[in-house]
Parts: sequence; C-alpha cells; structure tokens
Amino acid sequence: MEIEDSSKASYYKNKVDNTSNDLSGFLTQVGRTYLGEPISESQFKIIVNLIIDTLDVTKKDVLLDLGCANGLISNEIAKYANFVTGFDINQDLLIVANKHHKKDNINYIMSNIMDIDFTQYNAKKFYMLAVVQYLEYKMLRKLLQKISDQKESFILFITDIPDQEKLLNFYNTKERRNFLFTEIIENEKSHIGNWWYKEHIIQMGESLDLTVDIIDQNPDSDTSYYRFDVLISK
Repeated sequence: MEIEDSSKASYYKNKVDNTSNDLSGFLTQVGRTYLGEPISESQFKIIVNLIIDTLDVTKKDVLLDLGCANGLISNEIAKYANFVTGFDINQDLLIVANKHHKKDNINYIMSNIMDIDFTQYNAKKFYMLAVVQYLEYKMLRKLLQKISDQKESFILFITDIPDQEKLLNFYNTKERRNFLFTEIIENEKSHIGNWWYKEHIIQMGESLDLTVDIIDQNPDSDTSYYRFDVLISK
C-alpha cells in the first residue's frame, strides 16, 4: 500500500497482528473486503486473472508490483511469470509477504514507489492494485513521468480506481452519505482516499505522450459499480 503515514502504518500493523494466516486473513489485512467481510475466493481469482490477462503475462515476463502489500497478489502472479519484484513502504506487510508469500522468483523491497529507480529492473510490465487512491494528481503524474523517462517502452496496469462520477453509487444510503460528509469535513477526503475522473487520467497520459485506455471492470466484480481500471503504455 502507498503512500504511507503514521495512521496507515498503525492500521496495517493492527490488521497483521489480529488476522489469521489464511486467504481470508490475508485479504482482510489489506482491506479486500465486501460489506465488511473478506472477498470470496472467486472474487480474488477475478483480480488475479484480470492482471494476468490484461498484461498478457507469460513465463518470459519480469513484472513490478507497485504497492504489493502482503504479497498475496504477487505470489499468484509469480506462478505465471518469470520474476516479480514487489515494492511497498509498510514493513509489517512486507514481513507477512516474506513469511507467507515468497517464492524463488519473487523479491520484496521496502520502498516508496515514488523512489524506485526503474532503470535497475529488467521489466516492462507493471501493475498497481488499489494504490492510486492514495496518490494525489501531481504524484501520479510524477510517477508516470519518471517511468517514461527511464523506460523506452512499458505497460502499466492500474486497477481499482475509485470513479468520481460513481461516488454516490458507493455512498448510496443516507448513513453512508453522512459518513462521507463527516470524513470530508474532518479529513478533506473520503475514507477510501482520492476519487478520480477518467478524463483527468486520459489528459495526464496524453500530456506525457502516453497511450491511455480506460477499462470498465468485469461486471461480476464486487467493485465494478464504483471503480474502473486503466492501461497506460509507451
């Protein structure tokens, strides 16, 4: 998960300390829940298959997982790839990753994704799962600029982006809308983080001479009613 602050660090430490070491527990650790419960195994498989299919992952591919959290997704993607390097800034989640989701073709690195030197990695395929909501507009643009400057070509799949135009699809009850209002007053944003307009991401990519494809989520996905995905390439 990115970007880290003390409150998020405390949140994830509590999750690591108080969840079981099974799929449900690992999903709960990183907030992959639906109506307060960890998502089902079938929903988890939708996420994994989405990344594999969208990036056309093969055994020849070296991939970077930008915001790998506890390594649950990295561990699955590595079954289909040559090598996966996962980056995260949260030490507690990386301890879980190295203990429970480590393979010979996976490496986990503690780093802010904004600090990665992409020239050091022989990878052209990257993915970010439920990370962009923690980034401000200028931070995402800076990250894209850096990748573009350091790579002659690349494909970046960003999934689970909160859709500003579908904000009230998520906050769809009076109780939820009151909660949103309170969060905005107290924290100046939704508890989910930043919500994005598709057009803003398109314009951002075009300003950097990148190709941007907006992807509607699988209607079978629990998050399709308020999130979208995007594929950015050079």
